[in-house]
Amino acid sequence: MNRLRTLLGIGLGLAVVAGAGWYISQTGTNTPAKQGGRFAAGAATPVGIAAAAKGEIPVVIRALGTVTPLNTVNVKTQITGQLIKVEFKEGQLVKQGDLLAVVDPRPYDVALQQAIGQQQKDEALLKNAQLD
Repeated sequence: MNRLRTLLGIGLGLAVVAGAGWYISQTGTNTPAKQGGRFAAGAATPVGIAAAAKGEIPVVIRALGTVTPLNTVNVKTQITGQLIKVEFKEGQLVKQGDLLAVVDPRPYDVALQQAIGQQQKDEALLKNAQLD
């Protein structure tokens, strides 16, 4: 019975020592990989060299939500038709009276010719009615 207690005590002691050694090995190291990667606090930050260049930086935010602009502009068309030419660039400042776009004039030319033809027909009918 004494021998069993002695072996059990030695086995329990070895288990405690092995567990403590494992715990120290997991928490005792200060490598950057153990603290969250190479950019973690306390780790050396890599430095690189690059030439400065002027250009646009695309800002992309992947999130759910609503974007509300500070200012909005409502553009209402006075006519409809197919755009032939756009005379401005995105982001360009424009003033009142500046030409912004050219709309295909052919449908309006056809409508004008039809109106002129209808007017001439009506004038001819009027002359006939006055003669009768």
